[in-house]
Amino acid sequence: MSDLIGLLAEARKARLKLTISSDGVLHVNGQPAAEPIARALLARKADVRAAVRFYTGNSPVLDWRHTTVLDTPQRCTRCGSPCHLLDPADRAPSHKTCAETAIRCPGRRKPAATFAGERRNIGDNGLNHEHPE
Repeated sequence: MSDLIGLLAEARKARLKLTISSDGVLHVNGQPAAEPIARALLARKADVRAAVRFYTGNSPVLDWRHTTVLDTPQRCTRCGSPCHLLDPADRAPSHKTCAETAIRCPGRRKPAATFAGERRNIGDNGLNHEHPE
């Protein structure tokens, strides 16, 4: 798994423990079988450090304050619905909630959002919605 969110999801499945010491060193602890995942996390330690608080449950949400917002929506790499955000670590289109779900609940795919009584009118960008009266 090369993208950060997928890598963190794999770490969760492998039950790896991620911590940052008071001097800023990233520590990855777990079973020997998870060593390839641990090495991949350590190879991306700057990106992993930014997500550790969410991964460990010390923050309720990922910090995407500095992410890129797209003018034209692209398909989310996780759910396939149009989105305007790029994952700050991998620059791939993703909803923030899709990324959070992937980390917290590995293997669970966030379904495309629809509301009761809503019909999708797939226009040029797939974002036009019609709501019946």
